[in-house]
Amino acid sequence: MPSKLLIIISQDPGDTLSMATILSRSRVAAAMEYEVEVIFTGHAAKLACEGIAQGLPSHLHSHHSLHDLIKESVDDGVVFKVCSAMMESMEANSISEIQDTVGEAYIISEAMDSDCRVMTF
Repeated sequence: MPSKLLIIISQDPGDTLSMATILSRSRVAAAMEYEVEVIFTGHAAKLACEGIAQGLPSHLHSHHSLHDLIKESVDDGVVFKVCSAMMESMEANSISEIQDTVGEAYIISEAMDSDCRVMTF
């Protein structure tokens, strides 16, 4: 049975309810003791940039931002990464919760690993 869940998010972070739901799923998987990794790519890479996630409401908890949910996910053991090409194109600093920047080869390699399941949004 696979022990890792890879969540690849590329959708627009402006759909904050969907983003909050996805982040909530990452926390549930971590609580179930799976190794969980979230990779922001495409439009979602904006969430890795300082100041963006802090200004977006989570809609799951009053007075919580998407950044608050990211921080709570990290506390629960979720690892966050961002696509390197997207960060370079935005020329922005990443939030401290981003553990690494990764390229396309990394994403494909992880997705093809038999010990990993992938969810894409």
